[in-house]
Amino acid sequence: AAKMETAAYKLEVICLGVLMRRPDLVYRIDRVMQEYGLPRLSAGDFQHSEHQAIFHLVQDSLAQDVSEPLAFVLNGLGDSMAMMDKADDLLQRTAEVDPARITDADRLLGELVRRVLNLRENYAREASQNIQWIMQDAQEDGKVVPEEYMHGIKYYTDMYLRFHRALNQYTHHTKMS
Repeated sequence: AAKMETAAYKLEVICLGVLMRRPDLVYRIDRVMQEYGLPRLSAGDFQHSEHQAIFHLVQDSLAQDVSEPLAFVLNGLGDSMAMMDKADDLLQRTAEVDPARITDADRLLGELVRRVLNLRENYAREASQNIQWIMQDAQEDGKVVPEEYMHGIKYYTDMYLRFHRALNQYTHHTKMS
């Protein structure tokens, strides 16, 4: 049963596929995020539980020096065939952005940062829209809309704008240099 993949899901796949091969890029992405006053990359950036689990392994691979990072991640998946298949799928689907094929490290980082920002922007917009729909339903049912909903919309709208601004500045900045 082939399921429809959202643009956000595809962004998650690309980000993780590259980070599995090059976990050290997490630090560089975090530096760029901090430059724009944005939170560091975290498992919360991924909506799918398998992706969150793989991201945790990517982070853990940075804190060890026993094995190659990718081997560490794959070994960390344990005996779960579903997780091994997921990891395999991530690597296959990101072969064209394999860091071994893109030798320009700055270009690779730029691509990854743009994708992370697009992903965050997408999820912030989605969250804001969901709250707006809930509020609309409440109003149509004659219910009082809790103030938290307004705060939620403001928060996600602010985050969306910050991600969007960082994306514009970062894209402009990296193309200029």
